[in-house]
Order: sequence, then C-alpha cells, then structure tokens
Amino acid sequence: MKRTLLVFLLVNMILSACAPVSAPTTTPAPSATPLPTATTTPISTATPTSTPTPTPTATPTPIPTIQVGNLSVPDPRVTNPELFDLRNPNAPIPQFVNAMKMAGIEITAEHVAQGITYEALKDKDGNPLVVAVYNLAPALFPEKYRDLAGPIPLIIAQKGENGWKWRKLVEKDVSRIPIGSEIKPTAVHRQFIPQHFNAAHLMYDTEWVNMEPTPGNILDENPKQWAFLKTNLEIAERNQMYTLAGPLFYSATYPDWVNNLTPEQMREAIHRRTEYLLTNYPQIDFWIGLNEYFPTSWGIKPDVIQDKLGYYDFLDLVYLTAQNILDRNHNNALLIYNYDHNHSISGHKLNSSNYPETLKHIERLKAMGVRNIAAGLQMHIDATYPPTKDEIIEAMKSYGVPVVITELDVDISGITNQDRLLIQAQIYHTIFEAALDSGVCRAIFMFQVGDKYSWLETDLKRSNADPTPYDDALNPKMAYYAIVQVLFDHLKNQASLP
Repeated sequence: MKRTLLVFLLVNMILSACAPVSAPTTTPAPSATPLPTATTTPISTATPTSTPTPTPTATPTPIPTIQVGNLSVPDPRVTNPELFDLRNPNAPIPQFVNAMKMAGIEITAEHVAQGITYEALKDKDGNPLVVAVYNLAPALFPEKYRDLAGPIPLIIAQKGENGWKWRKLVEKDVSRIPIGSEIKPTAVHRQFIPQHFNAAHLMYDTEWVNMEPTPGNILDENPKQWAFLKTNLEIAERNQMYTLAGPLFYSATYPDWVNNLTPEQMREAIHRRTEYLLTNYPQIDFWIGLNEYFPTSWGIKPDVIQDKLGYYDFLDLVYLTAQNILDRNHNNALLIYNYDHNHSISGHKLNSSNYPETLKHIERLKAMGVRNIAAGLQMHIDATYPPTKDEIIEAMKSYGVPVVITELDVDISGITNQDRLLIQAQIYHTIFEAALDSGVCRAIFMFQVGDKYSWLETDLKRSNADPTPYDDALNPKMAYYAIVQVLFDHLKNQASLP
C-alpha cells in the first residue's frame, strides 16, 4: 500500500512539472499620484534613406553654327554680337567704314554687315582659320585706285583647346612672314604692338651710349640703362614675337669715350660689345650691324671709328666678328647691313639712290665669308614719287641675300588733294605685294605706328606727314586695310616662305 502511494505521488510530481506555465497577470492601472520613473534613453532607429529622384537636366540650347567649306563653326552674330555692333566706333565694321570715309569711299555700316561672307583657309603653320570678309567693289574707287578693291578681312575665328573663338582680325593673323614695329616705351605701344604684330623692333634699346657709359662697364650694373631692352624683350618673348635689334654700331650713338681710344682699343671695344650682345641675347632673330654707314660723314656725328680704323676695315671687323660669334654659338640670326634709299636699282625718281653702295658692301661681306648677311632696306617713301612694284622686286632679288625692310613709312605731307589717303594706301599695297612676291623678303618692320608718334612728326615737325597705317588715336586708316588685303590674298594662295 505504501508502495502504491509512493508511485502515485511520484507520477503526480512528474505531471506537475510538465504542466504549462500560466500567463502573467495584468498590471493594475497607476494610482492618481504616479511613482517617479527612470527616464530611458531611446534607442536610435536608423531612418531609411530615400533615394532622390533625379531632376531632369535641361537640354542645353545648341550654339548656332555656320558651314564654311568643310568646317562647322559657331555663328559669330550669335556668339560674338559685339563684333557686329554698328554703333561702337571700336568694333571692326565701324572702324572699317570710318577708314573708307576718311579716304573718300562712301559706304554704310549696314551695307558692310549685310555683305559679310566667310572663307576657310590655313595659317602659315597649317592650322585652320575662318575669316569674315567684306568684298570692296571696284566701282567704289576711282579707276587708278582699283587695286585696293577686293576682299578685306575683318574678323577671324581660330580653333583652340576650348573650341572656335571669334575676334577682330589684325595683321599678324594673316601674315606669312614676321611683320612688326618699334615698341616705344609707352603703355599704349607695349599693349598695341603685341596685339597687332608678330615681330618687335627694339631699335633704341641697344644704343651703345646707354649700354656702356664708361669703357668696359657693359654688364647689368646699369639697370636703368638696360630697362627698355629687358622690358621689351620680356614682352616679345611672352607674345612669341620675332625680334630685330641694333644697330651694333651707329655713329650717332657712340659714347664720348670712344673718341679717345687708340685703334687697338677700338678693336677691343668693338669685339667686347658684339660679343656681349650676341652671346647674351641669342633670342634676337635679326641684328643690324652697321647702320647708315657712309664713306663720308652724314652730318649726324663724325664716325671716329671709321676715321681711325679705315672704312672697309671697320666694315669687315664688325661683320666677321659677329659671324664668328654666331657660328660658335650655333646661332642663325641674320646680320643686316642697313641703308636707306636702296630699294631701287635705277634710283627712279629718288633724290639719290644708295643701291650701288649697299650692293657693293653686301658682295664684299659675302666674299669675306659672312654667310648670315642680309640687306636692310630703310623705305622712307615720299608719296610724291613712289616706287613701282617691279623696281622694288628687281632691287630685292638682285642683292642675292635675304632682305629685311627695317624701316617703312609713307610720307604724304607733299600731297594736299582729297586722294592723299588713297595714294598712301596704294603705296603700302604696292610695297607689301612686292615684298611678298619677291620671295626673298624675310620681314617687314613699320617705322612706328600712329601718325603722331612718327619721327617725321615728332623730330622733323611735319604735322601733316601722316605716314603710318594708323591715325593719331591708333585707329586703322585705309593703308591698314590695303596691307591686310595683300597679306590675306597671299595667305589664301599659300605663297611659300623664302
């Protein structure tokens, strides 16, 4: 019986242990005065990030283009409306119209704007260009000036890293050879010359009297005296311009101490100056050796070196010394023998012709072994007796060496009729055509730009000489358009460089 009871109890315990746990009871509602409770810090729950719906990008309005030959370029009337501004006197079309009117050619800005056409061509390096031109009708001109008719380039587009860009055209844009002017030490010229030209004339920057005030004192110990050369060279290099410098020797710029030298000391001074300049400034492309070197004094200043060394000995010494220095430095700069009134063999209508003297000197120096020699032509043209194209070409070719026009202007003080600006433009047109057609002209340098800056008006006081292609305010004259017309025409024809 005890055993049965014991088994019963054991079974009952086992069944109790296996019974399910009862559910928890409901917590009664809190009394009116709640007990203080601990404030728990909420567990942050990650807020789901919504994926933004992309905003549709507005489709850029395509830039209108024009088709010029095989080239598709931006339409300049849309991208550069300032170039077609007919009310801005500094815009290309109004400047052109003003120059025509000053020369007696009546034309309206509206007519020019409507008549603009486009031409595709390549620059001298083979890069594509697009040029906006206006075709001047021959009927606008008196018959004897109709060489000035034809396409005049006004606006140009060039392709760079950021695509095609339009701007006003200038001389260097369409020139196949270096074309330049003197950089005067004024802010306006230091800005204007690099904008318009690809060459700089550093004519007065190397004057001997300024560079070596005492014998042997030629180094940069005189920063004020060297300031023009250094500043202008920096401008030229920054703008990738060709450079013409010198003269190395010109009687008007000798230091006074030269007068007291012995012949041997003069030879040493010549070598020292030539050595220093040609070695320290290898970037110069054209050097004038002797300038206006005459057998007798020209009345500027007695040539004491010529008198002590002898005429030909001085000539030979300068150019042979320079050639040896160039050879040693592997430099191909041209050494120019510079003279004036030497652009005509016959001296047709010239007061005098220095062609025979120039030719004689060139031939002598060639025979002496000066290989880098070039003939320098100072073309100060009196518009009352202009040279012909044929006589300029004949003279240039006959020298048998490269030719550089080192000084060019056209004096119209002797012309008082209403055609004076047309006459001047035609002369510039003739000279540029002759130079390019000759095949031997390596560079052309204007003798200053801006009429009021010309030596004829500042030094000789010819207030009506008006000799440059630009007026007193540096606005282009008819002569400017005659020049760019010739340059443009030769570029189109892909005339080969000499």
